[in-house]
Amino acid sequence: MTYGSGAGFRPVKEMYSAGIALVLLVMVLAGCRKPPVTDAEEGGSGLEGTWRKVSREECSGRYPDEITFERNGFYETQSEVTAVQPVWDVGTFKAEKNTVRISNSKDVGQSYRFSLKEDTVTFQDAQGCRTAYRRM
Repeated sequence: MTYGSGAGFRPVKEMYSAGIALVLLVMVLAGCRKPPVTDAEEGGSGLEGTWRKVSREECSGRYPDEITFERNGFYETQSEVTAVQPVWDVGTFKAEKNTVRISNSKDVGQSYRFSLKEDTVTFQDAQGCRTAYRRM
C-alpha cells in the first residue's frame, strides 16, 4: 500500500504545491486591497462631517459655503452661484496634525494649516487668509 496513490488521495507533492499556490494568491490579493481608513491613520483630524462657512472676510469668498469631508478621503462642496469659482469643489484630502492637503477636481492640490476648536474649524491658506467653518 502506497500513501497518496489510492482513490480519493492526492499525491503529497500536488497537495504541497496547491497549498503554496493558495498562500501566494491570498498574499497577493491582500496586498492589492486598500486597507480601510481609520481615525488613527487620519491623524485624529476630526474633519469628517459637514461644515458651514461662518467667515465673512473678503478673502474667504474664494472658499465654498459648505464642505463635507468623508472618511474615505474624498470631499465635496456646495456654494451659491457667484462669479467667483470656489478654490475647492470636489476631490481628495489628507490631514496630518494641523495641516490638510486638499486637491480639487482639476487635481490641483494645496496645503492649508487648520485648527479645530469644539465645533469650529479654521483653515489658513498660504496668503494668510483665515476661513472658519462650523460643524453642521
